[in-house]
Amino acid sequence: MHIGIAGPIHTQSYAELLNDDVLRAPSGLGPSDIVQLTRGLLRGGHRVSIYSLSPDLTDAVTLEGKNLKIYFGEYRMRGRDRMKDFFAVESDYVRDFISGDDPDLVHAHWTYEFAIGALKSGKPALITVCDWAPRILRHMPSAYRLVRLFMNAYVICRGKNFTVVSPYIQRMLYRYKRVNYPVVPSMLDESLFFQGKRRLRKESPKIISINNGFGRLKNVKALLYAFREVRKELPSCELLLIGHDFGKGQQAEQWAVQHNLSHGVKFLGFFPHHEALRLLEQVDLLIHPSKEESFGMVLLEAMAKKTPVIGGASSGAVPWVLDYGKGGILTDINSYGSLAREAISILTDEAKWTSYSQSGYSYAWENFRLSRVVQKYAAEYHKLLSS
Repeated sequence: MHIGIAGPIHTQSYAELLNDDVLRAPSGLGPSDIVQLTRGLLRGGHRVSIYSLSPDLTDAVTLEGKNLKIYFGEYRMRGRDRMKDFFAVESDYVRDFISGDDPDLVHAHWTYEFAIGALKSGKPALITVCDWAPRILRHMPSAYRLVRLFMNAYVICRGKNFTVVSPYIQRMLYRYKRVNYPVVPSMLDESLFFQGKRRLRKESPKIISINNGFGRLKNVKALLYAFREVRKELPSCELLLIGHDFGKGQQAEQWAVQHNLSHGVKFLGFFPHHEALRLLEQVDLLIHPSKEESFGMVLLEAMAKKTPVIGGASSGAVPWVLDYGKGGILTDINSYGSLAREAISILTDEAKWTSYSQSGYSYAWENFRLSRVVQKYAAEYHKLLSS
């Protein structure tokens, strides 16, 4: 089968799959599930084309590997221009790539420019709904998010074939389409699951939190207040903050210093994805204080590394990813006291730590490993073509 995939990618992640030198290639738009899906489909003997965009281009570029071709078009960084035409230049690139490449079907990720391009192409299109625009606009009000809301509405109205990444998104979509579309979750390559033994380091435990942005949605301010309480009980504990806005001298550190909340905190900033995964093997706890997640990939990555997780009991899909409290600890992430109590509890109880380490790992392996999720997508592809 010739499968087209439309969505954002990080070109560096495809280095071993391509004949071209990725150091000289377009950078792409950032990491996504698409690299995992691509590997799974190639292993299954399929031919894969990826239709993507990059901000360092003004014209189309193509990269090739065995049974793989990646098309890149321009992604405009000037917000006013792209918002005026609802990302028409970007969606037209995707449409033209698909029309020229002629795959059997197109699998578009997210309900924005990539899905619009897939629908414009006229090819059979499966659209994976990866977030919920109305909720994001509520948490992050801006002109950009309002435009994205309109794009999402267009895709939801015009699209016919969808999958969703969690039951949470399934419920949101049902309100508009009155169809329970199939849940096909995010995935992780089997090779990224930790194979050794892990133990809690009670003497000098390390907590990690990985977020992109220091805004209200990610709720890291609550974590910093909670960590101050953790340090009162565990003075040797460290908090590592990873992601955009969390580097030295950046927004998060400035705010923490102003509020006397920087003690014991390491502001590490952006890490390449493979380095962040390696760091997850070396810490004792992931705390994810986000108020809203359509899935929460970092939760899965921590579980696969046998690192226990604390997440929000009302944070969208987080309870489902954590098996409703069996695969990770669920709490009120808006309560500094609750966050601190749960962190102290698991970091001082080796039996509890080991239990969550093992149960989270087992749940992730059974439900989110690459081979299992790719089988679900393959079934949806066959269903789409047969209809």
